[in-house]
Formats: sequence, C-alpha cells, structure tokens
Amino acid sequence: PMPPPSPPPPPPPPPLPVAQEFEEIRRSYMWTKQKMLHFHCKQLGLGDSQALSDGLQAALPEPALEELGMWGCRIGDGGTFALSKALDLGCGANLHTLLLDENEISAAGATALGAGLARCMKLRELGVSRNPIGKGFAKLLAGVGEALVVLDASEADIDDAGAAAAGAALRRLTALRSL
Repeated sequence: PMPPPSPPPPPPPPPLPVAQEFEEIRRSYMWTKQKMLHFHCKQLGLGDSQALSDGLQAALPEPALEELGMWGCRIGDGGTFALSKALDLGCGANLHTLLLDENEISAAGATALGAGLARCMKLRELGVSRNPIGKGFAKLLAGVGEALVVLDASEADIDDAGAAAAGAALRRLTALRSL
C-alpha cells in the first residue's frame, strides 16, 4: 500500500511591510542616486531597512551615497544587517558620514557593521552613540578605515575589551581627532 500523501508545505510568510518612502528608494535610487539620505526619529521596520539596502545595491556599480543619517530610527540588528550587506557589496565606496545613533544596535549588529565598513575607505565620521554595542565595539572598530576623523560611541556600553581595542586602534587611525 502507498503511504498517504504528505500535506502541502505551508504558504510563504507575507512580505514585510515597507513604508512608501522606502519603497520609492528601492524603486528609483538607481536613477536618482542621491548623495545624502537622512531619516530622523522615524521608526523603521526590517522591511524599510531591506528596501533601503535594495535601492543602494541597485545603483551599483556606480555607488553615489556619501552621507547616511539614520539616528533614532530603531533599526536594530536586523536593519543593521541589511545596511551592512549593502556596504559590503560596495555601496559605501563614497560614504564619508554614517550616523546610526540611537538604533538599538547590539554586539551582533556592530560586528556585521564592522564587516561592511571595511569597504568604506572614505568614511570620515561614524556615529553609533546610545546603542548597546558592548562587546561588538572591537569588531566594529576593526572594520573602520584610516580616513576616520570623528567616532562617536558615547553611551554604547563599551566594555574593557572595547576600550582596549579603541586604544590600540589609535595607532592605526592617525586622522582620528574626536573619540
């Protein structure tokens, strides 16, 4: 006798919600190639962060982004992973300012961000203050290039290992003027 047929697989999850502003970036950034994008205290969901990442990637191989400000957006680690992926693919080649203060980024998000920042050689200013980065600070710092002038990691729960990594990085980050 034949075994009973297995039940059909469950339907895929519904797509993540995306605000119209970020859907527009996903759809048109490849043509607009805005050099500056700023979002202040807008609560972004994972779908919004992924749409932003998709839009930045659509502009490749000619990345345009020079400044990204997403302070107080609560993107969390999921949003940081999406942004880090775009940076790792080269979307931050011209990025000189990245402000991610107050975004609920933990050690895991900071580690991913460090990997993405390794491709952002022109980065001069990085703001990650008021995020619970903690143990991820050393890995974040490892990805930062030598052009960095300003690093704001105040109130980021940096532990002793992170402080030691910051001290060691000062030898490499000769342009750094504000920590």
